[in-house]
Amino acid sequence: MRRKIITLEVRLKYPGYRLDWVSSKKAIITSPNGRRYLIPYNPEPWSWQRLVTWLVPAVIWLWGMWMVCVGLLMLWKG
Repeated sequence: MRRKIITLEVRLKYPGYRLDWVSSKKAIITSPNGRRYLIPYNPEPWSWQRLVTWLVPAVIWLWGMWMVCVGLLMLWKG
């Protein structure tokens, strides 16, 4: 998503320039006369939504494993 935003910003700010992605964290814009400029790019930090979408299934899974362990312990103890 962030990559699309940077692409649109470059198209608006620098018409006629070409954008080339070198890696996941760097891009190069090339001017019409051939000069190149390096643009460092840092991905967005973790948002709350990404944290919740990862954390909720993890907590549910851990709770389920806890219940399985309790059930096995009750079967073992009798």
